[in-house]
Amino acid sequence: FKLLAEDIKVGSPLALNYVFDFVLSAGDRYVISYFLSITAVAHYNPAYTLGSFIILVPKVLSAAVQPQLAKAFDGGDIETVRKLMLYSLKLFIWLVLPFIAATALVSKPILELLANKEIASAANIITPVVSLGSLFYGLNLIQGFLLFLNLKTKEIFYVNVFSAFLNVILNIIFISIFKNIIVAAFTTLACYMITFFYIRSLIKKYITLDLSEIKFYVLKLFPVIAVWSVLLYYLNSGFQLNILIKVLIGFVLYLIMSVISGVVNVKEFKIIKK
Repeated sequence: FKLLAEDIKVGSPLALNYVFDFVLSAGDRYVISYFLSITAVAHYNPAYTLGSFIILVPKVLSAAVQPQLAKAFDGGDIETVRKLMLYSLKLFIWLVLPFIAATALVSKPILELLANKEIASAANIITPVVSLGSLFYGLNLIQGFLLFLNLKTKEIFYVNVFSAFLNVILNIIFISIFKNIIVAAFTTLACYMITFFYIRSLIKKYITLDLSEIKFYVLKLFPVIAVWSVLLYYLNSGFQLNILIKVLIGFVLYLIMSVISGVVNVKEFKIIKK
């Protein structure tokens, strides 16, 4: 019974996280419906869903990488923990930065394909804002691996509670004032950014993770993203192709440019693949 009580104490905050994760990801819809209309929710939802699609990556990493992190951490191999964290962050950043650029350039035709022209015209600006917020949300999830390794499930719970309530409160304040669905996207971005710095302050108490390599990696990646964005813009505006084909061609171009520029390290990605 003592062991069971200890397991419940550690595990129950993780179970409760699902409740607040729902509030965090869907609470803004309820605020929009209250202050605006159901039509506004219908306009907002496809754009939000498209912009947050990239969150799938850190959630997959959570299932794939956490067992290896736990094994290394329990064995006292902090260097392997550091490397796996860096590889995970690099992989996510490598995917999310072009995703943000792409949503800024081609969200309107994609929303026309997924929904209709009315929604695309009303909500296309929401998608890049939400995708930028997804960058911080994904970084929060990956950094949360370190709290999990230290069995700081209460801290993970506190982060989710803080983020969920902050998101709802900001939405209530600003949507009631500005009466516009675009405001909800910016409050989501602000919420994820604030939570990012909050979780960083928590992690520093338990483990030191040098992110200088990540900063160098981002600086190395930016010129590739800039050139690729120009190519994607001309690909989107200059060729009469299906938007999905354009996106596929754009990703292949990005992969080729990443390999040529040395941004993609095949060895590191093989480790993640394993």
